[in-house]
Amino acid sequence: MALIHPSTSYLNLRTHTHFTHQKSATLNRSRPNFRPLIARSSLNHTNVLLFDAAKHTVDTYLQSGMVVGLGSGTASSLAIEYLGYKLRVGLLKDIVGIPTSARIASEAEKAGIPLHQYQDSSQIDLTFNDADIMEEGSLHVVIGRRRLQGEESIIEEKKILDVTENLVVMVTEKQYKTAIEGSIPVLVKSVSWMDTAEEIDDLFVGDAEVWRRPSMGHADPTGGNFPLVTSEGHNVLDVIFTSPIPNLAEVATLLNSIDGVACHGIVTKAPCTAVITTESGLRVIDNSNMVSHLLSRSRLRVLSRSPASDFRRRWWQTDELSTTILNVVTVSAFRYIRRNPNLFVNRSFESIVQMFKNTFQSGFLSILYSLGSKPLQIWDKEVVNGQVKRIHDEDIQSNILEIVGTNIPSTYITCPADPAATLGIKLPFLVMIVKNVNKYFTFEIQVLDDKNVRRRFRASNYQAMTRVKPFICTMPLRMDEGWNQIQLNLSDLTRRAYGTNYVETLRVQVHANCRLRRIYFSDRLYSEEELPPEFRLYLPMQVTFTSYTHMTSLIS
Repeated sequence: MALIHPSTSYLNLRTHTHFTHQKSATLNRSRPNFRPLIARSSLNHTNVLLFDAAKHTVDTYLQSGMVVGLGSGTASSLAIEYLGYKLRVGLLKDIVGIPTSARIASEAEKAGIPLHQYQDSSQIDLTFNDADIMEEGSLHVVIGRRRLQGEESIIEEKKILDVTENLVVMVTEKQYKTAIEGSIPVLVKSVSWMDTAEEIDDLFVGDAEVWRRPSMGHADPTGGNFPLVTSEGHNVLDVIFTSPIPNLAEVATLLNSIDGVACHGIVTKAPCTAVITTESGLRVIDNSNMVSHLLSRSRLRVLSRSPASDFRRRWWQTDELSTTILNVVTVSAFRYIRRNPNLFVNRSFESIVQMFKNTFQSGFLSILYSLGSKPLQIWDKEVVNGQVKRIHDEDIQSNILEIVGTNIPSTYITCPADPAATLGIKLPFLVMIVKNVNKYFTFEIQVLDDKNVRRRFRASNYQAMTRVKPFICTMPLRMDEGWNQIQLNLSDLTRRAYGTNYVETLRVQVHANCRLRRIYFSDRLYSEEELPPEFRLYLPMQVTFTSYTHMTSLIS
């Protein structure tokens, strides 16, 4: 059993085990009238569409005598090849290219394009580039999501994109998104990367995880044994948003305000033209007529830093919060939370649907059972490079729900499924029957207190110390081998962390990697003998209980 339960003035985590092993137009695609270095027939379907976008970009926007920024990506490489052809046959003359990376410079030289290196005084007429994803309407983009090679540089690429007079970005329709989620790459100084991540943690407006990017192997909160180091000597932090970003420009503004951030992958350029590939042709959009509207919107949405920063200092200047009683190696992952208390306090929840508002709540209330006909009926699931499915567990000889993924933030289940709804469960004890699969694992509970403020409690097996912040309390989780029972006294946690009273649970989110048997709420903690039969974990062998392991962190 894994138990997170405060005793006296401490947060105690105890474990024992059941001991078992706009302005748009549609253009028809036209066939190229030149023989490319890479035969069109050898391209996959997506690259064929990108080739049409590249050809349209060169034919439409490039003129003789221009200084052209040569971007990075598949479509840009195809555009470079086609531009070289037009120079060779005399359709364009006196073009000078400024490459965004050494690899692009090599491609341009092979294509026969004259090159100049970028200098601060460079004047660039037009730049074409790829993007990993583009925000619909604003045409703001994210670059650098893919693993950077040694000769590539987001910094050099953004310098050219920022100074160019006109920017053309080529994307597929799948990359043109109304709501952007996923990674925002952030370059930070290697020697102080964790301090910078902490600074982001103090400031950031979104709800995200930050992982240091590895140079090889799987993702890891700290980048593993081989963190990626760019040619300029920076580490890359992937700030992974698990919910839609309301405004990329706002995120860029906040990141720019952090001293330790050398660069990030958000590009907010105007004017910008998007050439979007679709199955029916090319869609072209220009954002030049949106500039004043978007700037006004960004000013309205930028959050004030001072109240949140002062609030944080008040918390961490107390003697109690400066003490940690854990002798464990620190392996941290950071979650970013809104720092403006005005966004949370006095918020009305009357219009929000409460799933269990009219349910008589006494004894036990289950929200997940792996043997049910539809175990995820009231849950939403998000899966990227992983799986959430029911499988047979050999230890208990029964079906369970398995959540596994290569990236913890992007594979999870959430209850309730409707983002506009809340659970409305007033029972103060949460119990999870979960199996330790010896991988990184985290879960999060969102509650409402008597100050009408939403608080979150997150437990992770890769975190080493308890940290209390205005709206989130993060705690280390230690589980023994096999099946464990995690018990949280939400009422006591709320009181000790924030000095307020627990009202109800709003939301439960369980991330990879784990196996689940049941999640339920109760009015008190029950011994194994007191539990109803359907709430017990039956094992096909004699159950042996190990002694409790105490790991405590002072939080109040």
